[in-house]
Amino acid sequence: MVRLLTDGKYLIILFKFDKDIINFIKEKLPIAAYDPSRKKWITPLTLDAFYRVRKVFPDSCIDSSLSNYNWEESDKNIPIIYTPPASFKPWKHQITTFETCIKNKQWGVFNYMRTGKTLTVLMVLDYLFKAGKIRKAIIIAPSRVIPLGWQQDATEHFPWLMPELIKKKKILSETGVFIINWEMIKLFDTIKFDFDAVIIDESAKIRNTATKRFMVLRKYLPTKYTYILSGIPAPNTPLEYFAQFYIMDGGKTFGVNQYEFLKEHAVKGKYKWYVTKDGFRKIKEKVVSRSIRFELRDCIDLMPNTILYREVELDPEHYSAYKTLLDENKLMMSSGEITISNILTKTGKLLQAASGYVYANKNTYTLSKSNGKVEALKEIFEEEIGKNAQVILYAYYKAQIEHIYQELSKEYTISLAYGDSHSKLDLERFLHGSNQILLANPESIGYGLTFTNAEGTIWFAPIYDYEIFDQARIRIMGASQKKPTWEMFMYAKDTVELKIYQGLIAKKNISDIVLNAVKNKDIKKRLEGLYQ
Repeated sequence: MVRLLTDGKYLIILFKFDKDIINFIKEKLPIAAYDPSRKKWITPLTLDAFYRVRKVFPDSCIDSSLSNYNWEESDKNIPIIYTPPASFKPWKHQITTFETCIKNKQWGVFNYMRTGKTLTVLMVLDYLFKAGKIRKAIIIAPSRVIPLGWQQDATEHFPWLMPELIKKKKILSETGVFIINWEMIKLFDTIKFDFDAVIIDESAKIRNTATKRFMVLRKYLPTKYTYILSGIPAPNTPLEYFAQFYIMDGGKTFGVNQYEFLKEHAVKGKYKWYVTKDGFRKIKEKVVSRSIRFELRDCIDLMPNTILYREVELDPEHYSAYKTLLDENKLMMSSGEITISNILTKTGKLLQAASGYVYANKNTYTLSKSNGKVEALKEIFEEEIGKNAQVILYAYYKAQIEHIYQELSKEYTISLAYGDSHSKLDLERFLHGSNQILLANPESIGYGLTFTNAEGTIWFAPIYDYEIFDQARIRIMGASQKKPTWEMFMYAKDTVELKIYQGLIAKKNISDIVLNAVKNKDIKKRLEGLYQ
């Protein structure tokens, strides 16, 4: 005879020792676990768990402690019983994040990059499925992290949760885990959207309410369980939380009217809204109340990272092209012919020129056969790195990447990652050590991928976007990194590049620096400071 009772914390399954009953529980009740301290089998004290146990043991005797139990109050402090797969030992911060997500059905997971958000959320899904709380879930993620992030982690530790990729209109099964990339979420309009849980990876992609992504998701979300994930959820302004939290909880945190939200937390400038000091405080309080955040160094002991700068002198021909563009910018500033679009365009061309390339007639090209920066890069590999250490080499423009590849591939094995010119197989060659160099546009591998097989990164030239820069820097860091790491920032002497690097490392968005300078009265003085 099986008897069901409670001690106020757990639902207890009481019976005389019987191997058949024990095996039956293991097979039919994955939510149950043996508690050595009580020497009894227990489950979470929830109405759902009670129904599941009763279904397995319909003739069980129900103790008065259960028949008189107030189930409505029980959900507030439910002990979570969960055993992760034997192949995976979660860190303390992952357990804390997991438990927080289980107790909060609509939640933000803003743990920093490389803290294991993917595995943590797979634990959450594993628990929710086994507890019978969900039957169907979908993950929205950047396409590049689907095979090497979600599907790889599921294969290694949660094969029963392997997400099925949605590529086109199709009839989905009634249960299971599905995954779709951001570019394909328009398919939601063509399929039956009956998911109990939705995971939004890199939720910063919906930080703007005017985007098509936001418009699509607002029709279907939130669901009962909705989790938004991002290492940098609001890269530009705290006002970007509104759209993400609206999708997560339907307006519970910040309301449903964006204009009212902006009036309460910001003031309107000529071009955009600016968060006020009091607005910043209010937003922070609300975000903290409905999300969790762990910094990387709070979670693991990181290997030391060394920052190196390498000054390069451009050859006369390229430096002359750089100076010409610089003079054009100064002339434009002195004449007052400045708009947001043309100053950003001019500054972009200036950065290209500082790298030894000039943009003209819709093409980017190097002026002379010998590019001083590329030659310096070859020397770095020949004299300092050799052919053993694996390195990520970042370059931004297509012409830079193709020129570097042409020069370095003569001596070194290289994987490419830029635009459409990369594949899962090519990235795996680098991950598994077959190729020494990963030559990449930082935006192409900026989300969710880990390359702790590499010990260093080289930046051929700086970029504008702090979010992409920060994500790209962290690719070689993490718990699985066993070697000290290093970063080398190459910059051309007497150009803007060094200032750009320093601004990025100091966590300043370079685009904002330029835009804010444009809006100030003393435009010439402020912008010349940037270009000196």
